[in-house]
Amino acid sequence: MSKSSLLLVLTWLLQAFLFASLLTPAAWADTMMIMPYSDVWVSEDDQAAIIAWNGTHEYLLLTVNARAVPLVSGSGRTAKISETLAVQILPLPSVPEVREGEEWPFHALSSILFDRLVRKAVLTRFYGSAASDEGVSLVFHEEIGVHNLAVIEVSNASELVDWIVEFYSGKGIPVEEQTWPSGPVEAIASRYVRRSYRYFVVDVVELNQTVRTIQPLVFIFKCDYVYYPLYVSSLAIGDTNIKLFVIAKYWLTEEEVRSTGLRVVLRDRLSPGDLMAASEDIYDFMGGETVRITELVYEGPTRKLRSDLEAVPKPSSEELTGYAYMAAVLGSSTAIVVLPTGFSIRRKPRTGKAVKIELNVALLASTCALALSFVLMPTAVAIFEPPYYAGYNSPLGFPIALFILALSSSTALAMELCLPWDKKRKILPVAFLAILAAFLFLVSSITAMSVPQLYPLGAYFVLRFFMGIVFLLVLAALAELLARA
Repeated sequence: MSKSSLLLVLTWLLQAFLFASLLTPAAWADTMMIMPYSDVWVSEDDQAAIIAWNGTHEYLLLTVNARAVPLVSGSGRTAKISETLAVQILPLPSVPEVREGEEWPFHALSSILFDRLVRKAVLTRFYGSAASDEGVSLVFHEEIGVHNLAVIEVSNASELVDWIVEFYSGKGIPVEEQTWPSGPVEAIASRYVRRSYRYFVVDVVELNQTVRTIQPLVFIFKCDYVYYPLYVSSLAIGDTNIKLFVIAKYWLTEEEVRSTGLRVVLRDRLSPGDLMAASEDIYDFMGGETVRITELVYEGPTRKLRSDLEAVPKPSSEELTGYAYMAAVLGSSTAIVVLPTGFSIRRKPRTGKAVKIELNVALLASTCALALSFVLMPTAVAIFEPPYYAGYNSPLGFPIALFILALSSSTALAMELCLPWDKKRKILPVAFLAILAAFLFLVSSITAMSVPQLYPLGAYFVLRFFMGIVFLLVLAALAELLARA
């Protein structure tokens, strides 16, 4: 791969799949944040969430970069801000356990996914439909002090509004004299209460015009499905970009999230070691098992966030495609050789003479070609393996060529073992022509897919040496067969 091509791969991957991307100001995606002043609002410049669901409980890790933004009044004056309080509200289906979170899992998970995506892109030479000059990762700025948290149970949405008013009044901020969106806040809260989301986590933070990181928090709560509040953000104005990482036993599908406006852009598999490297807490929460991770994104106006993420991940057969392919190739090619050979050995020869098996170049070439197809099988299976990302379609040229190589070489080997020359002299050259055509395509594909970067250097040179031997044997066998025919 040229340096320019590799740069294109890295640029696109950084832009599309590093979990923290540049967010449009004037929007928030995980909570509703309320300011007591009509001329000040909150911009959450970056936000990220990791959601782990073990079937009965959810582990939700949230963080956000936020700042207070002054608005221009009707008279053309801009409000001055030093420090101001903001109330952040998160609706949940049950009483949560709240812990202090860490920034490390975001960085570790991003690094693991990036490495796997680079490996897949190098294998398939898939660069994506778009590349950008911007690759913006989440930057953790100055942390805002200690959280002032409260978990309240709400049976009437007006109680939540009254609580907020009382809180600000207790801090000397007369919100009753300000124009703030009490009506929309009550309407949104009422919808959650009607849907049995009666528990609200209320967090108070201090903001100014400097971007600060609200220290990550972990919420663990009982839930029978993967949950993430989106509708609570519809009070905001402007556009937003949302990025969620959902870790569960199975992947989420496009059908399961379509009603929310979210899109599936990445699905991958995390081993227990990967999960441990990302977060010991999440590793323990998921029981130390292999899990699936789904990356979801939303890009658009907050007013269109009309429903929350509520989905139960279900088993998918997509992961089995590679193994089904391998079973089909190995099973069919082995059957082609074994069944006729076994039948020929057990059958009594009509002429009194059994078919004589001679060690010749055609027999050796077909055997080596079949062995080569088995050796290259892991490369073909890797093409069907996760990660799967938006816009990606498995390149079928290499698997099809490998399938042809396996079938044609096993057919040639079976004919060499079971048939006399007069019965195979017309068919055998055709089989070797198919072997040669499939072999040449595989050689060009291996170079194009940058397979050298996927193998240890010594193993790759051994593989290329073996392929050279197979090529010479196939040419020699084909020349001999054409000459005899």
